Amino acid sequence: MTAYNLFGSRAVAPASGFKWERFESKTGPDWFLLPEGSEGQTAKSYRPLDDPALFLNFADLDYRDRDEVLRFANRYGMLGVDEEGRPRPLPDVTAEHSGSGKSDAATLGAWFPETYRGWAAAIFQMRVAVTVWKCLKVKDVGGLSAYLKYMVDPDAGGVPAEFRGRFAGWSFDTARGRSQNDARFPDRIRFHISPIHMPQLVQHADRLHDRDIFYPAHVALWKLANPMVEKCVSPRFVYVERENRLAMMVIPVRLIGALWLQFMQAVDGNTECKQCRECKVWYSISPEGGGRTKRREFCGNVCKNRDYRRRRDRALELAASLKTPAKIAAQLKEEGLETDVDTVAKWLKTAKQKG
Repeated sequence: MTAYNLFGSRAVAPASGFKWERFESKTGPDWFLLPEGSEGQTAKSYRPLDDPALFLNFADLDYRDRDEVLRFANRYGMLGVDEEGRPRPLPDVTAEHSGSGKSDAATLGAWFPETYRGWAAAIFQMRVAVTVWKCLKVKDVGGLSAYLKYMVDPDAGGVPAEFRGRFAGWSFDTARGRSQNDARFPDRIRFHISPIHMPQLVQHADRLHDRDIFYPAHVALWKLANPMVEKCVSPRFVYVERENRLAMMVIPVRLIGALWLQFMQAVDGNTECKQCRECKVWYSISPEGGGRTKRREFCGNVCKNRDYRRRRDRALELAASLKTPAKIAAQLKEEGLETDVDTVAKWLKTAKQKG
């Protein structure tokens, strides 16, 4: 079954971008994301699933920086979330999609305002999920312990007396270890992992002991991810015009759904990503040897050339005080600009020849 991007032929952002405006919301005053310019303006489209690492760049956003969030929205469009960061229902527009690649901004209807609080909550939840996933990949018990704590009888006060003490479990809390929380941001996620709170775990109750933190960490991932795709990602038939047939595809109808679908694919092992050494943007790499490989350190030639020029220029600056290529290379390494001695020597020789 193919993971297909419904946005591939959909307008996802007004060409002139968005702006923040302050209004009253259900939870109090908040900033609302609204399109710049007038109604009926042109819109731009793109394919979120063509960038398998987009979910990592989303998770890396500083949700306390409204301008940084706005830059992401201007490039990728609205998430499709409510004030708590949960996916907002969307009318069924699949029937309008023919796979022809045409873009029609009008089919999306009005731009629904989204709150800064909702964006912050969505970013934070993705960041937490990515952190847990990375800890699981390297079996980082300490990292997982920052969120997970074993409890003999979690939240017993809300459990009928006949069940109390019968099942042990784990408490997941992102605020564990923090002295206080910032009330301006919904940056706390907490829930219990036990058969009492999650009946689907009854058959695996024997795994919920204090000697295995990895099983409850896996459960935490599905607890974080599943609700984010249930309303906005689904398998459907889509008519593929160029092939004159129906195809069953997994379709995200919200950007937030596409991001969580990418995350789930990464956890499932279909995606491996790396962070650009220069701009720190995440990009996907190919384990098969085609396209970007593990040895590649940059997202593209622009960043590769920028890094090269910075290392070269710094080496020439150091040449005034550090006379030998070996000493210059050692200093570059100390500054995080590692370069081999031969390359430094070549730069010095070229600079000397140019006079």
